[in-house]
Amino acid sequence: MHKRRKLEFVDMPNLQGCEVSPMDWTLCVICQQPSNDKLICPTSVGYTSLVSNLTQFAEKGELPKTVKLQHMDEGHGIVSTLMTRKAKYHKLCRNRYDEQKLNRLLEKESTGNMEDQPPSISTRSSFTQVDIRTTCLFCDGSSQPGNKLISACTKDIGPTIYEQAVEMQNAQVLAKITSTDFCF
Repeated sequence: MHKRRKLEFVDMPNLQGCEVSPMDWTLCVICQQPSNDKLICPTSVGYTSLVSNLTQFAEKGELPKTVKLQHMDEGHGIVSTLMTRKAKYHKLCRNRYDEQKLNRLLEKESTGNMEDQPPSISTRSSFTQVDIRTTCLFCDGSSQPGNKLISACTKDIGPTIYEQAVEMQNAQVLAKITSTDFCF
């Protein structure tokens, strides 16, 4: 799924007198938005984890422009600044940059673009539908003058073939059995 981004063109001469707004340490350090949600003040380990994740997201270009790491550093390192300022964040904001999201991002980057690759899961719809009256259920061979198909009709043949296909993990036979009018 592609993300939609809105681009705004800004007239640069109008920005010359503007200063960057300083960090408001009473708000969430990640979103800097006032909210009724509870703010969490973590331990030093929590700050270290947050900064590590945010810097890795920034290196990958996945950190939004609203999160400004440079404003979180007052000269002694980001973790030190967060601890001295007793910085807080919303749990929801922190979850956007947790270990799981970072691992997914790194995994996605290492495997490349998964959209170009076919799905790895075999489903009934991924197999072509076969008419079992004219095609062999097992080898996909068709009836020919010298190679005639034989119809097998014995009691409980459907469940037996199904059990064998499950045991052998034969996805093609399972798909054929479930997508045809095979009697069970």
